[in-house]
Amino acid sequence: IAKALAVGTLVSGSVSAIGGDSLVLSVSMSDAVTGTERASARLVAPKGNMLALQDTLAGEVARVLRPILGQEVDRLISRAGTGSKEAWDLVEQAAGFDRQVEPLLASGDTAAAARQLANADSALAKASRLDSKWATPVIERGWIAWHQRHVKGFGKDASDQWTKRGMDFANQALAIRIDSAALHLRGTMEYIRYAFNLDPRPLTSDQLLDAAQRDLTAGGEDLGNPRRAEALTLLAHLEARTSESAQAKVFASQAYDADPYLADANETVWMLYATSLDLGDRTEASRWCQEGTRRFPDDSYFTECQISIYALKGGPKPDIPHLWKVLDQNVQQYPPADRDFRRDRGSVLVAMALSNAGLRDSARSVALRARAGQSADQSGDLYYTEMFLRNMLGDRQEALDLLARYLAVNPQERPNVAKDRTWWLDGLRDDPKFKALVGSR
Repeated sequence: IAKALAVGTLVSGSVSAIGGDSLVLSVSMSDAVTGTERASARLVAPKGNMLALQDTLAGEVARVLRPILGQEVDRLISRAGTGSKEAWDLVEQAAGFDRQVEPLLASGDTAAAARQLANADSALAKASRLDSKWATPVIERGWIAWHQRHVKGFGKDASDQWTKRGMDFANQALAIRIDSAALHLRGTMEYIRYAFNLDPRPLTSDQLLDAAQRDLTAGGEDLGNPRRAEALTLLAHLEARTSESAQAKVFASQAYDADPYLADANETVWMLYATSLDLGDRTEASRWCQEGTRRFPDDSYFTECQISIYALKGGPKPDIPHLWKVLDQNVQQYPPADRDFRRDRGSVLVAMALSNAGLRDSARSVALRARAGQSADQSGDLYYTEMFLRNMLGDRQEALDLLARYLAVNPQERPNVAKDRTWWLDGLRDDPKFKALVGSR
């Protein structure tokens, strides 16, 4: 079939009945040359409406096939940039090493994941030496540095090292040619350095943020950037962090539309959820949490959203024992080095559900237990998350004390907190002490 039709991918499927009124639809996509399965999907659906069933099956096949097509398109674009087949083969080899990292991290084998990242970086370095005018392997070395966050963590020392490395590669690529993909890489590193309050020199913090926004915008506007959707998603994150929730959702929606191959769909759907949550839009937040849970059932984002959605008032009564089980599942989805922090943060989110269920004393007890583990939180994020909880509980003085601690760690965030108009700070932003802390009048 592959030879006769000159195709690279075969799609096959089967239908079987279960029970009296349901069908199981199984679809598999395999490499036409090697026969290796590349992706699969399994649907269980009622027999009743066959036309609707056909639409569902077609949509599911498209969802599974699109990322594979995207990988092939990226390969073709990448190959067009060099005349050296050996250099191109090394970039392909590096991509293979990189693809093994996520499964290894999911299994808890951080050491093996680190080795694969090192192998990928080594292959890319060889490719660069073979074709010094080809920017792609240099840019990809920068993204390997970005992936180090999963191995080395988000501690300030580690983040300082891998962001500097990523910026160095971005600047090396830009010295070869001005490229939106390289600007996107540099903007990513600039934004992380801003967000983690790392030394911004030779820029000020505000200038670093502006530089990140410019570089990410260049990456998001260029239709030829293979990571365009990723740049738009990070722009959404930047806008949300700087208290521009509505604009953040616009960028997230643009990212969703700009990702024809669903390469970054989990990140984008998460931002659509997070911005909807910040805007207090329960309907939209529920929609994107459910969509993410359906499409990415093993993704930590969408186990967390099943907890944080209960921070919004007016919804169904939370099943607290179930939320603790969801938190256990969520914690296990992170590398071992991150799990203590994720459990503490997730516990504060469960406490928000407890507060909305009327169990205020229990919420306070959970918050105090979570705070005891804050030695693992160099970013001060737990202070900020608990501040939201304390505001929900009406513990205003406690909330303000937590805000003071957060701003002591993150002084660059003062203007962002000052202009925050989300529901999270309702009732707090008019307090004179709040205004004094953030420098507003």
